[in-house]
Amino acid sequence: MTLGCAYELRARCDYRGALAALAQAEDAPSLIERSRLHEDVGDYEAAGRDAERAVALAEGTPLIASALTRIAGVARAQRRPREAERILRGVSGVEPVVERAGALEELARLDEAERLFRSAVSDDARVFVAVRMGLGGIARSRGHYDEAERELRTAIAEAEANFGTGSLETAAALNALGMVFKYSGRFDEGVEL
Repeated sequence: MTLGCAYELRARCDYRGALAALAQAEDAPSLIERSRLHEDVGDYEAAGRDAERAVALAEGTPLIASALTRIAGVARAQRRPREAERILRGVSGVEPVVERAGALEELARLDEAERLFRSAVSDDARVFVAVRMGLGGIARSRGHYDEAERELRTAIAEAEANFGTGSLETAAALNALGMVFKYSGRFDEGVEL
């Protein structure tokens, strides 16, 4: 099977099928996607192994930034934001900037995180959703619940349009909005999500 097949399965929210499509993958782009899929289903060890292998294969190529971003993503998923931020310090590109901003947000370095999120301009839906979710999370942390809601509703709409209503991306954005409702005392609205 191919990376294209895995993308098609992922688009249908068949994450396990997408993983199966990449079971024999040995190229950096496929390993990067397989790492993301392993992380999505909670297998952080496999996600880390695939990301490390992708880095080894991508060394000296333009894919190195994406591979390092995957390693940092796994570190964040395992609640190691300091490590993620360190890995991406000085790595250029939109994906590393967004991942580093997420790590900074988790470290409560909100001004730095916001600056990086706002600098990340891309047509890529995954990046757009991550930026909106990051800005929404920062607004929530600052108690700016109306701004957080606006950012997260934008993230939800983009995730639904690009990944589907049943996707993990949409679920993550809905969960983040639910947390805004929790912190702002709007429990009934959170239940409706």
